Amino acid sequence: MPEAILTARQIDDLFRFMAAVGSALYVFIFGYIVYFAIAFRAKKGDDPNAIGVQVHDDVRLEVLWTILPALFVVLLSIISVKIWYEITLQPANGLVVEAIGTSGTTRSATRRCTARLPTRCTSRSAFRSRSTSRRPT
Repeated sequence: MPEAILTARQIDDLFRFMAAVGSALYVFIFGYIVYFAIAFRAKKGDDPNAIGVQVHDDVRLEVLWTILPALFVVLLSIISVKIWYEITLQPANGLVVEAIGTSGTTRSATRRCTARLPTRCTSRSAFRSRSTSRRPT
């Protein structure tokens, strides 16, 4: 099987994994938002200035909502970097192909900076125009 197909399959699998986890998180979080909005809405006889029960210093909850997203990001990073390295590393038997696109019979001119460092190539004098345009006769 060609390497491009294997790499494309890995990228598709990563996308499917991220889409599945993202969708599950969305449904979970949205479900809790709806539940809490209904379960803890203000009653008709409640004082409009009432403040609910204040909960502080729940260390287990704080550790949980810090560690779980961090582990998820580390997992995605490891998988993504592994796939990225497989894409960017050139195989030993690889072939480099350079393609030049043309429009009709006119090729676009390329500009290359000829200034010496530390001069920046911002002025027109620093560029040497290399035009390869052909005019039809």
